[in-house]
Amino acid sequence: MIAFAKWLQKTKNDLSYPLDWLERVDWTRFVATTQHLAQGGCLLIGADLERTWFKIYVLSHLNRHKLRPLVPIFDTPSAFEGFLNTKDDSSLALIAHMLNLSYQSCALWYVGLAHTPLAQLALSLDQHFLWILDTPHKEAISLHSLDPMLDFKLLQLYQIFENLLFDVLLGRLEL
Repeated sequence: MIAFAKWLQKTKNDLSYPLDWLERVDWTRFVATTQHLAQGGCLLIGADLERTWFKIYVLSHLNRHKLRPLVPIFDTPSAFEGFLNTKDDSSLALIAHMLNLSYQSCALWYVGLAHTPLAQLALSLDQHFLWILDTPHKEAISLHSLDPMLDFKLLQLYQIFENLLFDVLLGRLEL
Protein backbone atom coordinates (compact mmCIF):
# COMPACT_ATOMS: atom_id res chain seq x y z
CA MET A 1 0.00 0.00 0.00
CA ILE A 2 3.01 2.28 0.32
CA ALA A 3 3.28 2.28 -3.47
CA PHE A 4 -0.36 3.35 -3.69
CA ALA A 5 0.17 6.12 -1.14
CA LYS A 6 3.08 7.51 -3.16
CA TRP A 7 1.08 7.18 -6.36
CA LEU A 8 -1.88 9.00 -4.79
CA GLN A 9 0.29 11.87 -3.56
CA LYS A 10 1.85 12.27 -7.02
CA THR A 11 -1.60 12.19 -8.63
CA LYS A 12 -2.95 14.82 -6.24
CA ASN A 13 0.04 17.03 -7.03
CA ASP A 14 -0.85 16.79 -10.73
CA LEU A 15 -4.46 17.90 -10.18
CA SER A 16 -5.67 21.46 -10.19
CA TYR A 17 -6.85 23.18 -7.00
CA PRO A 18 -8.46 22.82 -4.40
CA LEU A 19 -7.31 19.51 -2.95
CA ASP A 20 -7.82 19.80 0.81
CA TRP A 21 -11.20 18.05 0.60
CA LEU A 22 -9.50 14.92 -0.83
CA GLU A 23 -7.82 14.29 2.54
CA ARG A 24 -11.19 13.06 3.86
CA VAL A 25 -11.74 10.53 1.07
CA ASP A 26 -11.45 6.84 1.91
CA TRP A 27 -9.63 5.32 -1.06
CA THR A 28 -10.53 1.71 -0.19
CA ARG A 29 -13.43 1.56 -2.67
CA PHE A 30 -11.29 3.07 -5.44
CA VAL A 31 -8.76 0.29 -4.95
CA ALA A 32 -11.43 -2.44 -4.67
CA THR A 33 -13.22 -1.24 -7.82
CA THR A 34 -9.96 -1.03 -9.74
CA GLN A 35 -9.04 -4.55 -8.65
CA HIS A 36 -12.52 -5.74 -9.65
CA LEU A 37 -12.04 -4.38 -13.17
CA ALA A 38 -8.44 -5.60 -13.43
CA GLN A 39 -9.59 -9.12 -12.56
CA GLY A 40 -12.12 -9.22 -15.39
CA GLY A 41 -15.22 -7.73 -13.78
CA CYS A 42 -17.44 -5.11 -15.32
CA LEU A 43 -18.92 -1.93 -13.93
CA LEU A 44 -22.31 -0.42 -14.67
CA ILE A 45 -22.56 3.30 -14.06
CA GLY A 46 -25.75 4.99 -12.98
CA ALA A 47 -26.62 8.40 -11.62
CA ASP A 48 -29.54 10.34 -10.30
CA LEU A 49 -31.18 12.81 -12.68
CA GLU A 50 -29.02 15.79 -11.73
CA ARG A 51 -25.77 13.84 -12.20
CA THR A 52 -26.69 12.31 -15.57
CA TRP A 53 -24.18 14.69 -17.17
CA PHE A 54 -21.42 12.99 -15.15
CA LYS A 55 -22.43 9.51 -16.28
CA ILE A 56 -22.46 10.68 -19.91
CA TYR A 57 -19.06 12.28 -19.42
CA VAL A 58 -17.54 9.07 -18.04
CA LEU A 59 -19.05 6.88 -20.75
CA SER A 60 -17.93 9.20 -23.55
CA HIS A 61 -14.38 9.77 -22.27
CA LEU A 62 -13.17 6.58 -20.64
CA ASN A 63 -12.65 4.41 -23.72
CA ARG A 64 -11.91 7.10 -26.31
CA HIS A 65 -8.10 6.82 -26.13
CA LYS A 66 -6.83 4.47 -28.84
CA LEU A 67 -3.60 3.51 -27.07
CA ARG A 68 -5.28 2.29 -23.89
CA PRO A 69 -7.14 -0.95 -23.24
CA LEU A 70 -10.92 -0.87 -23.39
CA VAL A 71 -12.57 -0.99 -19.98
CA PRO A 72 -15.91 -2.75 -19.44
CA ILE A 73 -17.83 0.16 -17.94
CA PHE A 74 -21.36 0.43 -19.30
CA ASP A 75 -24.52 2.45 -18.75
CA THR A 76 -27.11 0.88 -16.45
CA PRO A 77 -29.70 -0.92 -18.56
CA SER A 78 -32.93 0.99 -18.99
CA ALA A 79 -34.73 -2.36 -19.07
CA PHE A 80 -34.99 -2.52 -15.30
CA GLU A 81 -36.01 1.09 -14.62
CA GLY A 82 -39.67 0.06 -14.43
CA PHE A 83 -38.82 -2.54 -11.80
CA LEU A 84 -36.85 -0.03 -9.77
CA ASN A 85 -39.77 2.38 -9.59
CA THR A 86 -42.16 -0.18 -8.11
CA LYS A 87 -42.51 -0.51 -4.37
CA ASP A 88 -42.16 -4.29 -4.58
CA ASP A 89 -39.35 -5.48 -2.29
CA SER A 90 -38.57 -8.43 -4.55
CA SER A 91 -37.66 -6.10 -7.45
CA LEU A 92 -34.12 -5.51 -6.20
CA ALA A 93 -33.49 -9.24 -5.92
CA LEU A 94 -34.87 -9.84 -9.43
CA ILE A 95 -32.70 -7.11 -10.92
CA ALA A 96 -29.60 -8.34 -9.05
CA HIS A 97 -30.29 -11.83 -10.42
CA MET A 98 -30.71 -10.46 -13.95
CA LEU A 99 -27.42 -8.54 -13.68
CA ASN A 100 -25.62 -11.70 -12.54
CA LEU A 101 -27.01 -13.57 -15.53
CA SER A 102 -26.26 -10.80 -18.02
CA TYR A 103 -22.84 -9.58 -16.94
CA GLN A 104 -19.75 -11.37 -15.75
CA SER A 105 -18.86 -10.23 -12.25
CA CYS A 106 -20.93 -7.06 -12.29
CA ALA A 107 -20.57 -4.12 -9.92
CA LEU A 108 -22.62 -0.93 -9.85
CA TRP A 109 -21.11 2.57 -9.74
CA TYR A 110 -23.72 5.01 -8.56
CA VAL A 111 -23.38 8.79 -8.28
CA GLY A 112 -26.17 10.76 -6.67
CA LEU A 113 -28.66 11.02 -3.85
CA ALA A 114 -28.90 8.01 -1.54
CA HIS A 115 -32.66 7.61 -1.55
CA THR A 116 -33.18 6.78 -5.22
CA PRO A 117 -34.16 3.27 -6.36
CA LEU A 118 -30.86 2.94 -8.25
CA ALA A 119 -28.90 3.78 -5.09
CA GLN A 120 -30.85 1.12 -3.22
CA LEU A 121 -30.03 -1.39 -5.95
CA ALA A 122 -26.34 -0.53 -5.71
CA LEU A 123 -26.43 -1.02 -1.95
CA SER A 124 -28.11 -4.41 -2.38
CA LEU A 125 -25.28 -5.73 -4.58
CA ASP A 126 -22.13 -7.31 -3.19
CA GLN A 127 -19.92 -5.12 -5.38
CA HIS A 128 -20.58 -1.39 -5.60
CA PHE A 129 -18.81 1.92 -6.02
CA LEU A 130 -20.90 4.65 -4.42
CA TRP A 131 -20.52 8.41 -4.57
CA ILE A 132 -23.44 9.41 -2.37
CA LEU A 133 -24.74 12.93 -1.82
CA ASP A 134 -26.11 14.38 1.42
CA THR A 135 -26.12 11.07 3.33
CA PRO A 136 -22.97 9.74 4.99
CA HIS A 137 -22.44 6.07 4.27
CA LYS A 138 -19.55 3.92 5.46
CA GLU A 139 -19.03 2.30 2.05
CA ALA A 140 -19.32 5.46 -0.05
CA ILE A 141 -17.60 8.66 -1.01
CA SER A 142 -19.80 11.25 0.70
CA LEU A 143 -20.37 14.61 -0.95
CA HIS A 144 -22.84 17.48 -0.53
CA SER A 145 -25.30 18.40 -3.26
CA LEU A 146 -25.28 22.09 -2.29
CA ASP A 147 -21.51 22.36 -2.51
CA PRO A 148 -20.76 24.97 -5.21
CA MET A 149 -17.68 22.93 -6.15
CA LEU A 150 -19.53 19.60 -6.47
CA ASP A 151 -19.15 19.24 -10.23
CA PHE A 152 -15.46 20.08 -9.97
CA LYS A 153 -15.02 17.50 -7.18
CA LEU A 154 -16.80 14.81 -9.20
CA LEU A 155 -14.45 15.46 -12.10
CA GLN A 156 -11.42 15.36 -9.80
CA LEU A 157 -12.55 12.04 -8.33
CA TYR A 158 -13.11 10.68 -11.80
CA GLN A 159 -9.66 11.82 -12.91
CA ILE A 160 -8.08 10.04 -9.95
CA PHE A 161 -10.11 6.88 -10.65
CA GLU A 162 -9.22 6.94 -14.35
CA ASN A 163 -5.51 7.42 -13.60
CA LEU A 164 -5.56 4.65 -11.00
CA LEU A 165 -7.38 2.25 -13.29
CA PHE A 166 -5.08 2.70 -16.26
CA ASP A 167 -1.91 2.74 -14.21
CA VAL A 168 -2.95 -0.64 -12.79
CA LEU A 169 -4.07 -2.04 -16.16
CA LEU A 170 -0.86 -0.90 -17.85
CA GLY A 171 1.34 -2.34 -15.08
CA ARG A 172 2.64 0.97 -13.74
CA LEU A 173 1.11 0.38 -10.29
CA GLU A 174 0.50 -2.80 -8.35
CA LEU A 175 -2.23 -2.86 -5.73
